[in-house]
Amino acid sequence: MPSTIRTNYGAYLRSQELLLKLDLEAPVNMWGLLRRRGVLLQTKEEYREWCRSKGEEPKSFIRDAKCFCCHLHRVYLIIYEDMTHPLRMRFSLAHEFAHIALGHLNDDRTELGRGGVPDGLYWALEAEANTFAGNFLAPPVLIYKLHEKIGKIDAKTIAYKFRLSDQASEWRLEDYKIWGKMRRPADMTDVEKGIVEKYWKGRLASGTIS
Repeated sequence: MPSTIRTNYGAYLRSQELLLKLDLEAPVNMWGLLRRRGVLLQTKEEYREWCRSKGEEPKSFIRDAKCFCCHLHRVYLIIYEDMTHPLRMRFSLAHEFAHIALGHLNDDRTELGRGGVPDGLYWALEAEANTFAGNFLAPPVLIYKLHEKIGKIDAKTIAYKFRLSDQASEWRLEDYKIWGKMRRPADMTDVEKGIVEKYWKGRLASGTIS
């Protein structure tokens, strides 16, 4: 589902603030990040086996991943389809992490089975999570630095450098264009400047695209 900085600016800001705060490397290793933050990960089949062992019926699933929260213990569990393409799964994990980071699961109603959540709110939360995830994995300010270094930018380059699927890279290119209209490089926020200082290095800053 396409969503942009313009329509979900708060989610964009949160993604950049958290990216600067966390001790990560670019491209972000979502598996490592989730495990370090205590998020439990379980394949769809593992989850089904666990339900069968308890005599319970598995909950319904989206195609790639879904996050659940045990509010009593404040534990998050992400169930994922391990047959999904690695690049698509990486974005899906970032999307589920976004639901956690944005506080979408703090209310029992918003467990992602849509229990009690009106359609409008559900899709609004999904759009926010997509905006957070995309800009967490490929911040516009780093796309700008790449653009500046190699003299051009396209979805293929973004896909290669930030390890994204073709579709996700097209959305990131759109967000980058929107970001460029919202501020000149000289108008970067302190958070965006911090992201450049922290992440613009190594493979990302090499300038090569193949």
